[in-house]
Amino acid sequence: MALIAVLVLAAVVLALSAVILKLVTTESRIAGIETRYTSSLEVAKGISELIMKLTRLGEDEFCKSYTTDRCKSAKEGIREEIKLPKEYKKLGDYEVKASLLGLVEEGGAIVYAVEVEVKNRLTGRERSTVDFV
Repeated sequence: MALIAVLVLAAVVLALSAVILKLVTTESRIAGIETRYTSSLEVAKGISELIMKLTRLGEDEFCKSYTTDRCKSAKEGIREEIKLPKEYKKLGDYEVKASLLGLVEEGGAIVYAVEVEVKNRLTGRERSTVDFV
């Protein structure tokens, strides 16, 4: 009888240990995913700031030097790739894509709609997208 009680108690302790181990490893995995997402979001924010500085060059300079279709497609509401400087296309483990979604000229002011997408090259699962005008 005592042997059965000890075996049952050992099985319960083993099951609890397995559950605790599973929780700890899952939490570690989630923390890693969160860290990589936060890193990709920071890269996206940095590229967004770079694009904002580039747009301050003026429409002629920005469209001629940094877009694939000189902003013609964007003026028609068609997505157009922003040609980032080479050193900004791949930052660490991240691959960066930027698109000009639209361009509107109103009363002498120019409004750009931009999307920046950053993806982890190693896993491909973590990605951040920042849209701004």
